[in-house]
Amino acid sequence: MNSILDDYIALWRSSSFASQTAPAWEIVSELPKIVGSLVVALDPSYAYDGDVAVHRTAKVDANAVLKGPLIVGPNCMIAAGALIRGGCWIDSGCVVGPGSELKTSILF
Repeated sequence: MNSILDDYIALWRSSSFASQTAPAWEIVSELPKIVGSLVVALDPSYAYDGDVAVHRTAKVDANAVLKGPLIVGPNCMIAAGALIRGGCWIDSGCVVGPGSELKTSILF
């Protein structure tokens, strides 16, 4: 199944999810559990608040709401009013705009 995901998501093979062999729809349904297990294995370049891990180079504006399990990667920008919840993994360099909501998502 991963080769099919590789065809559509260029960074899949080098991501933390490359070892997942389940179909994509099953990976998404298990994201809170998967992301929760990844949070505890991150390096010290992440700041933690419970099961929320934000890379120290990421910028999170005031009034953004982050609910875990969640990983925000390097050089990301989370704008004011954004709501991220339900097991999300946000790869490096991503932007979540103002007033956006992400739930149970992988963002490359």
